[in-house]
Amino acid sequence: MGNWYRVTKRINGRLYLYWQKTYRVGSSVKTLNKYIGPANNPPRMPSLRAVMQNLPEAHKKLRAEYDAGKISKMEYLEAISAQPRDPDEL
Repeated sequence: MGNWYRVTKRINGRLYLYWQKTYRVGSSVKTLNKYIGPANNPPRMPSLRAVMQNLPEAHKKLRAEYDAGKISKMEYLEAISAQPRDPDEL
């Protein structure tokens, strides 16, 4: 049997570290893995639900009007890009 060596695996876009050892059984190669821990993964993007919950109140009202079909997508996008940010809501 060979020695243990470190490998990095990508699972669902995130990196994880493992110790791995390979060996032969007849004509096939077998692999043993031991989990070490997560690699230096960047933080995940917040979910759309979390982003929507943290919108400023004025944006929430506009979004409700857009969802109800009262304003078009262009009107919604223009309105939220034109509104100055309230420092209290940051």
